[in-house]
Amino acid sequence: MTTQEKGPFVRDALRDTLIDIARAGIPKPKIVTDFWMKPIPLRQFDWTATEDGWEPGMPYGHGATEAEAIADLEREIEEAKP
Repeated sequence: MTTQEKGPFVRDALRDTLIDIARAGIPKPKIVTDFWMKPIPLRQFDWTATEDGWEPGMPYGHGATEAEAIADLEREIEEAKP
């Protein structure tokens, strides 16, 4: 089978490889976490995660644990992508 017959499969694999190479050279932003136990009985807002240099309007995450807040931030970042 020639490359032309493989068509979209080769093209998709090449695109994915190029994306991986490009991402490897771009460092992920540093994630900053903060713990503040609010005076309410709910614990799901005790941890906050933001990217370093956070400004209003940028995504942030909340959680009962640091790991939950980071996962929430990563989910928010993915949803914010065009």
